[in-house]
Amino acid sequence: MSAVLRRWEQFGGTWSVLDDGQLSGEMVIALLRCDGGEQVDELRCSPRRL
Repeated sequence: MSAVLRRWEQFGGTWSVLDDGQLSGEMVIALLRCDGGEQVDELRCSPRRL
């Protein structure tokens, strides 16, 4: 998962944590465009995988 985020950043994108997984057990990360912050996708995983 962290490799995906690193690659996203290398191409100029940013990301934001939508849910840290403490309550739900599933972390949700928004992948945002570099030219305005529009969300284009999201990643879901166990908090331990990140």
